[in-house]
Amino acid sequence: TAELFIKLWVHGLHGFFRGSDWVTNNFEVVLVILAVLETILAIVSRSSGGSNSSMQVISLFRVVRLFRVFRVLRVLRLEVFSELKVMVRGTIGGMRTLMWSTVLIILPVYSVSLVLRETLGSVNEEGNGAEYFKSVPSAFFAVFRCIVVGECADITGRPMFVLITDAYGWGFGFLFCCTAVFMSFGLFNVIVAMFVENVVTAAKSKSMQERKRRLRDKEFFARQMGKLLTLICEIYDHECEDEFHTHDSKDPKQEPATDWAERQGWMEITPELFNKVRDHPGVQAIFDELDLDDEDQFNLFDTLDADKSGTIDLEEFCSGIGKLRGEACRSDIISINFLVQNARQELRTQINSLARRFYRLEDELRRAQDPLRDTC
Repeated sequence: TAELFIKLWVHGLHGFFRGSDWVTNNFEVVLVILAVLETILAIVSRSSGGSNSSMQVISLFRVVRLFRVFRVLRVLRLEVFSELKVMVRGTIGGMRTLMWSTVLIILPVYSVSLVLRETLGSVNEEGNGAEYFKSVPSAFFAVFRCIVVGECADITGRPMFVLITDAYGWGFGFLFCCTAVFMSFGLFNVIVAMFVENVVTAAKSKSMQERKRRLRDKEFFARQMGKLLTLICEIYDHECEDEFHTHDSKDPKQEPATDWAERQGWMEITPELFNKVRDHPGVQAIFDELDLDDEDQFNLFDTLDADKSGTIDLEEFCSGIGKLRGEACRSDIISINFLVQNARQELRTQINSLARRFYRLEDELRRAQDPLRDTC
């Protein structure tokens, strides 16, 4: 109870009941309410002499309180359990594929067991393997053991289908070989490939959804960019500290500012400063939070310096980082295609305009030359 009130005081009502841990917090509220009710019922039961009905209710509350064990699951939020959570999500995500794989395995096994039941089930001989196919369930189990499990021996340890082939002909051996090849090299490989693919996809689905949420969250991007620009200004001030101490000028470029917004009009990032910013651990962590690829970070300055001026202002930096987030998609290619088409159309328009002006000047020049020719 004390822990609950401390959390309410620290996070507030909205943060406690609507925050990121709202499920765990509400579960703890239910546990505290049950504990309080159990205590009240225990006091009432003692005062009334402890009737059987009240003791049963108290026992029920104690059983419900056993769910407090699930609070241990909160430790799974630690980074050390990240691989375990990925494995669990992958296993749960692959259950549907596993179910349909089982159905796909059962169909050919059942078909072969029916054939063997109709052919070997009517043979009343013991010791040659035919006794395992007297009924459909026993035939299905025998074929399942031989094809799927790989344990194809009779009760004495002799190979079942070798005995059947020697006693009743090579047709049964051919049927067994075809079924084994189809199941082992065809169906099993397809099932394993699809199962692994679905498991990996399900394991990564959580991280992909979280990444999409970050890419769509404008407030998250604004917060991260604020932290990033603050770090850039701190690194800039550290590099220019000697210059600030040696110059007495009141030029704003020589005075450290407390807010990066004050520098937006004049601060420019040079390649040397950018390399130091990029190597800063805090900046690298923010780049990872913003989903910037490592390969893009290597040549990031050349990418952001679109005008090839040798420096980057804060506006170019912010807009460039926003466009580099996430992976390249078809919309980026289409937008570039449209930009190229617009540029070509604009260039064609300018060329036509220059051509008309050239023709107009040529006509004016001819008209100006005609009087001169007449006088000559």
